[in-house]
Amino acid sequence: GVGSSDVGSVLGHNKFRSRLDVYFDKIGEAEPFPDNINMKFGRDFEPIAADWFMEESGRKVVNDYKIRSHPKHPFMMANLDRVILDYDNEGPGVLEIKTVSEMAHRYWGDSVPLNYYAQIQHQLNVTGYTYGYFAVFVVGYVKQFLVLRVERDKEFIDNMENELKVFWYDNVQKRIIPDAVTASDTEKMFPIDNGNTVEATGEMVNAYD
Repeated sequence: GVGSSDVGSVLGHNKFRSRLDVYFDKIGEAEPFPDNINMKFGRDFEPIAADWFMEESGRKVVNDYKIRSHPKHPFMMANLDRVILDYDNEGPGVLEIKTVSEMAHRYWGDSVPLNYYAQIQHQLNVTGYTYGYFAVFVVGYVKQFLVLRVERDKEFIDNMENELKVFWYDNVQKRIIPDAVTASDTEKMFPIDNGNTVEATGEMVNAYD
């Protein structure tokens, strides 16, 4: 299925991972992504960030220990960092934990980056919850811990659902390479095999454009 960490890439909002990367991953032709110290730190820091969030917000969270799927579209899946328990009759919510560098944090500005926004909206769509929070630990010379609330965005979810269904049913299930959305996508679609110069076809020119 399509997980919450895939969604931003499918929508074209992730500059580090493209729609084609997700496509090749889903059909089993992607190179395995090596683990690194940043990923390990993020995983190991999760319980601490969850505790800090509870101290900061006054809310309680629990581990979810499951992979969830959308009730109507089972290929839409989500694995939550934590579930926020009902507080003040709001019902449960999603807690998404992030560890970012000072340099990466500059992309946040005054709002959540679209890649992460798509991720949490997908989680809200799969769970049916109405709100979520980001707990963000900014690692750098001056460390910060940020708590950001996100409300369910119906218009965004509706548009996202449509794009995910096209990607899953028309591309992944039919093994049809999706349209390129970045320059790196074009390179993946038309790799240079032997270094010879050849005249580009019309299809190549259109994809490049």
